[in-house]
Amino acid sequence: MAVSKFLGGYGGAVYQCRICNRNTRDTGENGGVQLCPECNEASMTENAINDYGDEMTPEELAHNEAYIVKMCQDAVNKGGVISGYKKESK
Repeated sequence: MAVSKFLGGYGGAVYQCRICNRNTRDTGENGGVQLCPECNEASMTENAINDYGDEMTPEELAHNEAYIVKMCQDAVNKGGVISGYKKESK
């Protein structure tokens, strides 16, 4: 029998991502910020750029900015809605 990683605690098991509005299950892995995994990754990367961007090489900065775009696109491809992004067909 598989072990469920979904928690019923923190405000219920399902919430809407605060960025893309996609219904998301709370697995206890993102610190209760109520973001889907993709938007959480994008937010953490954006925070790193804001905090340390002046110490990054142009290549590191470009890589991190591209990663943000990828995470946002992934969120939209999974059913989220983010201004400026459209769902890509497979």
